Amino acid sequence: MKKLNLVLGMMLAGATGMVAADSLYIDASGKVGIGTNVPDVNVHVLDSGAAGPKTLFRIENTGNTKFGVKNNEAATEWAFANPGSEFRLSRQGSGVVEMAVQTGGNVVIAGVLTQGSDRNSKTNIKEVNAEDILDKVAKLPISSWSYKHQLGAKHIGPMAQDFYQTFGLGDNDKRIATLDTSGVALAAIQALTKKIGVLEAQIAEQKQQLNEQKVVQARLEALEAITVKLVQDRGVNRLHTASFVK
Repeated sequence: MKKLNLVLGMMLAGATGMVAADSLYIDASGKVGIGTNVPDVNVHVLDSGAAGPKTLFRIENTGNTKFGVKNNEAATEWAFANPGSEFRLSRQGSGVVEMAVQTGGNVVIAGVLTQGSDRNSKTNIKEVNAEDILDKVAKLPISSWSYKHQLGAKHIGPMAQDFYQTFGLGDNDKRIATLDTSGVALAAIQALTKKIGVLEAQIAEQKQQLNEQKVVQARLEALEAITVKLVQDRGVNRLHTASFVK
């Protein structure tokens, strides 16, 4: 049986009369075009109207709404879900919500956040002055605060404006990348470790000097005791000599 294309259209009123336009198009291979009659993927949605932000796809439900993406070969399915209070991304059957974007922008993940830091992906690599960063950290204002949309949760840290002005990291003064705070903290720790090492060496040297002084003091005390003993013995001998002369 020969496969045919299916076109569901509507008639639009144009300057020269009624003009046909494809609103839904299904080609012989099963590809669906919405707003286009040349779909290049299984479902192709095209809005060729005026430029600007538009909602091109929406699914609605009275209750928790899910959109599944399944890999039959791997026998795994991930789902985007809207239970009402947050947007979730989770692997079906895992028993956990792998990631959730909550109202206000909080992102909660069930595992570890891993950021790209491959040397081969970077440029303009320069060594930093750890002592300079430590000095800046010491002067950086640190406050406790709560987000206006989350008054029940308390946080501690710098303001993005102060952090940007102090270190010049990131692309603006409204956000702070955790990679940058980690880098600043590590550099400051290195500088502190170096300072502590110097202080420990100085303390060790002072202890050595103190021990040497104690040894000298002990020797002086021993010498003093011997001297006193000699003086005492000499005095006794003189008394004996005087008695003998008499």
